[in-house]
Amino acid sequence: MTQRSLVVCTLAVAVALAWGSSGLDLGHGVGLDAVLLNTAHFYRIEDGGLGWNDAAIERIVALVGLTGRVGSIASLRVSGDVSILQPQDLYVDLRWPSGFGLRVGQFVVPLGTDVMTEPGQQMVVNNLSLAWNAKPAGIRDVGVMGGWDGERLSAAVAVVNGAGANAGDDNDRKDLGGRAAVRPFEQLGLTLALQGYYGWPAAADSAWQMLGAEASLARGPLAATAELQDQAYGAVRRDAAYLQLGYALGWVQPCARIDMGLLNGQGPDLMFTAGANLRMLSGHIRVAPNGFYRRNFKEKWAVYGVMFRLQAEL
Repeated sequence: MTQRSLVVCTLAVAVALAWGSSGLDLGHGVGLDAVLLNTAHFYRIEDGGLGWNDAAIERIVALVGLTGRVGSIASLRVSGDVSILQPQDLYVDLRWPSGFGLRVGQFVVPLGTDVMTEPGQQMVVNNLSLAWNAKPAGIRDVGVMGGWDGERLSAAVAVVNGAGANAGDDNDRKDLGGRAAVRPFEQLGLTLALQGYYGWPAAADSAWQMLGAEASLARGPLAATAELQDQAYGAVRRDAAYLQLGYALGWVQPCARIDMGLLNGQGPDLMFTAGANLRMLSGHIRVAPNGFYRRNFKEKWAVYGVMFRLQAEL
């Protein structure tokens, strides 16, 4: 571990010890949240009969956010990765007691659990994220989103530029993305959802189309999620899916995930991941060792190795 990484992680542990609850109330309706994470990896790569190793400590990710209440129905959210001075969220949220909501600014487009889960909250450290195919130019965008959140049903639809985060509109067309979810059996903790996206990357003549479905279960210590996604862009078509499972045993959560990607009917790109989440100090410190194996059957290369993440959060 580099000296800079060690200093940052030590400070993060001190911060986590100082506050015993999730987030920090700064008063006057303002809350602070922060996540610091550092990941080390060791890969063994095999391609065309050759093999080589890759080992590194990845850059520190420091996500900091502020959320402030403005009146009874309005709030403001500002967040970013301060390690590279990159803004993430910047929006105004309006939420009425009836369940209706309106969001304006830069935000995560609602396109499924995998897309809407921040890296620090992912169950496994490494995966073939469906976010790669959900929409062009990343999971965040600039626009307006309206929705409704009820006890058994929720839905959200966003109209966005389609150019991604921290970017101006790159064409005269708007993109459309949304998600609808139903919770039919409250006692089972079951959620079923559909999501979709339709847009035009930059000056492209072909539309980007994505349709997806998901099911998740949260019952006691068991957490399970499965998603299936079909994406088309011109003559290129990609299918992707995953299944992940986690089971909480006190402060330890063993977990596993299977990912699959398929491009234009070619051989699959498969990844198998298994590991654990060790959460300490009331969940403020997370240690996540993972082992994985990935194989691309069409291009005939494989990667396997281990990843280790140390994370601290308010």
